[in-house]
Amino acid sequence: GRHVSVTSPAGTVGSARSGGEVPAVVGRRTFLRSAALGAASLLVAGDGLIAYRAYDQGVFSQGRGPAFRAVRDWRTYQGPVSAVAAAVLAASAHNTQPWVFAVSPARIDVFADRQRTTGASDALDRELHISLGCALENLVLAANANGYATDVALDPGGEVDLVATIALMRATPLTTELYEAIGTRRSNRSRYTSDPLPSGTLERMASLVDASVSPARLMFLDQESGRQRFGDLVVEATRAHVADQAQSLASYAWWRSSWDDVQEHKDGLNIAGVGLPPVVRTLGRLLPATGRSSDDATFIDLTITQTRSAATFGVITVDDPADLAQQLAGGRLAQRLHLWAAAHGLGFQYMNQVTERVDRDRQQGVDGVFDARLADLVGSSALTAFRIGHPTVPSQPSPRRPAEEVLR
Repeated sequence: GRHVSVTSPAGTVGSARSGGEVPAVVGRRTFLRSAALGAASLLVAGDGLIAYRAYDQGVFSQGRGPAFRAVRDWRTYQGPVSAVAAAVLAASAHNTQPWVFAVSPARIDVFADRQRTTGASDALDRELHISLGCALENLVLAANANGYATDVALDPGGEVDLVATIALMRATPLTTELYEAIGTRRSNRSRYTSDPLPSGTLERMASLVDASVSPARLMFLDQESGRQRFGDLVVEATRAHVADQAQSLASYAWWRSSWDDVQEHKDGLNIAGVGLPPVVRTLGRLLPATGRSSDDATFIDLTITQTRSAATFGVITVDDPADLAQQLAGGRLAQRLHLWAAAHGLGFQYMNQVTERVDRDRQQGVDGVFDARLADLVGSSALTAFRIGHPTVPSQPSPRRPAEEVLR
């Protein structure tokens, strides 16, 4: 959907707004139109007003403040908490960051924080669990780099919402290319160029799949017909998402429309992360906020651009997409792929509108139109999807809660 990680969605608590009443946000369609046609109007409003608005919306402060300390300082932690400091930088749906960790010298437990869901947008908690798998992959990479061997148990049972247990044993530090990319991994939602992927890219990404220890597999839609069919399906699912008021409201609740909101909540999505060119992004912060309907309309417009500019779509599959352990394993693979893309300068964005609609239809007990069409294209075991390519706009860091705020 709109997340993943983006920069993500696509990482959250006490911040999700509930009910039908939601604050206005910067509507992307209105913003783009105004940025293109009304820049001169902004200037005649007066230098003082512009300066105040720029200060109030953090125009010159992106990546600064308490909401970004976790991104800056993740390497400064010691001991097992150093692994948590890396885990909080993982991708998550709508940047909800739905995780809590219990840390001891020889063990880290990972818990789901179910106050940080996206409601109807993730009707069966698929993306919640994939997000936790992403965090788990970062955690293991960082534990290894900080001198710990790990033994991971998925869905171990026992405590409520305990999804994984990681035993820690002292070992020689092992630093990898993927670990080094943790601090620079972002979801890139910009238009991608028409340049083909470098030779061998898909084969090298496929080599990150370890079928001997994980049920997660990978397939690519790299032929034009497959890309076109999947892209069209994503756009249709986006239109259905927007038409479903519960899904629209659930997504909208994680939009942070002001710089104060970003700094206070340290989560969600904001205008810096939607892939706009720098000048347009800056003007958008200066413009007055609009509302959800405008945001929804632009969600469709951006999705059309994103799907049409994808060099390739990737789909992660598992035997049972509804199984918690397999969802976590798929999230771990998704994070590895995303880190690899970051290390090699490629754009990466989750495209989960179709599976969101599949789960929403199942929740409501209606015929699975999207389920059948997705299965016809990629089989019945699709867990999550993404696009890759060469971005036209560099990704911006997303706000994050630091390790000390996610410990129990």
